[in-house]
Amino acid sequence: MTAGALPSPVPGGHRAGVRAGARRGGHRAGGHRGGGQNGTRRAQGAAAAGDIAARVLASALCCGVAIFAVRENYMLRGFEATLASRAVAAVTSRPAGPVPLTPTFWFTVGPHHQMALEITSACTVVLMMTPFLIGTAFLAWRRSSSVVRPLAACAVAMAMLMVVNQLRILTIVEFVLHMGYKGGFYWGHTLVGSLITIAGGSLTLVVYVLIVVKRRTPGRARLSAH
Repeated sequence: MTAGALPSPVPGGHRAGVRAGARRGGHRAGGHRGGGQNGTRRAQGAAAAGDIAARVLASALCCGVAIFAVRENYMLRGFEATLASRAVAAVTSRPAGPVPLTPTFWFTVGPHHQMALEITSACTVVLMMTPFLIGTAFLAWRRSSSVVRPLAACAVAMAMLMVVNQLRILTIVEFVLHMGYKGGFYWGHTLVGSLITIAGGSLTLVVYVLIVVKRRTPGRARLSAH
């Protein structure tokens, strides 16, 4: 009986077992990688579907608001008249107030003398808001990234347009108070008021575009990545 011949099968068998185990381990690792890729594809598909739904919802919202503003412009003009009466009373310290259920407000010109101004469909802020709403609906649908920026730009634009139109109405009232109805209304409404509308509308458009197209700086992008 010899002791040197007996251990020889053991290392071989041990190595074979190691190789088989390695092969089985590689098979299991490959299966794990495949499952991870499938999970990634499903996550990407869900993200793409969510992005499309968000864009459709944002576009529909903007179009719905635009349609509502055009159809209900009489009611919105009444709201503008109420705001204007509050602004006139605060700035001029003269009694003023809205005429209920109409797009008209009154203000005091002199003792026992009041004047009423009507906000017509040609002077309402709705006329200026509608193009921004339609443009935002288009951008929200076409934009491949987040729709938050176009919606934020539209909200800022509508707020600015409301302030511009109220400033125009205040200008008309101030000119009427200091120059009388005939000359004051002409200068306040036709000349100076038109300039305020043009300048304010142009500034609003610039701010809107800047908000929509503004890109993050590389430093901020790196910080957000970390």
